[in-house]
Amino acid sequence: MPGLTCSGRKRPCRTGVIGVALLVPTLVSCTGEPGGPGGSVSANAGASSASARPGVPFLPEERMSAPEQPPGVAIASPVDQRKVVPRRVAFDWSARGGGVELPPDRVDWPVTPIGNGTAEMVFGLGTEQVPSRVVFYEYSDVGESGVPEEDAGTESLCGYEDPANRCYYEIDRERRNVRLHVPIEDDHLPYWVLQAAWPVPGAGGSGGEEPREGSVSWLLRVDRP
Repeated sequence: MPGLTCSGRKRPCRTGVIGVALLVPTLVSCTGEPGGPGGSVSANAGASSASARPGVPFLPEERMSAPEQPPGVAIASPVDQRKVVPRRVAFDWSARGGGVELPPDRVDWPVTPIGNGTAEMVFGLGTEQVPSRVVFYEYSDVGESGVPEEDAGTESLCGYEDPANRCYYEIDRERRNVRLHVPIEDDHLPYWVLQAAWPVPGAGGSGGEEPREGSVSWLLRVDRP
């Protein structure tokens, strides 16, 4: 997926996106280069403010460290869709001492209908720990097994506390969790995959290898009139 920038704007998915989005729960870095197993840590973790990249969290390590368990996600808005739960399709928590879950052979998509007046969808992540990276994938169609068509999608790197992006996330201090905002635009595709990653301090390899991450992916189909 070369060419993805920190702007957070969408770009077409190319060959290999399915392997990243569904079959292997890793995420692209802000430079657009794929991470290794478990991804690569945000370059802003522990960086000076002068070197921090736009749209990526610049926070203390303890605010961004992966929680003990993969967090869930829930629809916070529209409120009438809160009973619809995005499906966790994959995670890799091995760097945190946890397990790895790969997608099933068939993928079923929970469906949420939204009205014409819906300005945005808001998702609540079940943790106060701030992800080092959130990526939003959209697909126009899926195959018979429910896996998205490889060349029928886009990807967007979500900004941190930056509403100018196609998607962005922030801390909700009142509810004590992380909120992911996806403003509804006319060109949104119906099949959504949400991915988030948190760094795991001390889990890096030797020889200057990047520290590892815990990553998790969820999916949802959004039906519009």
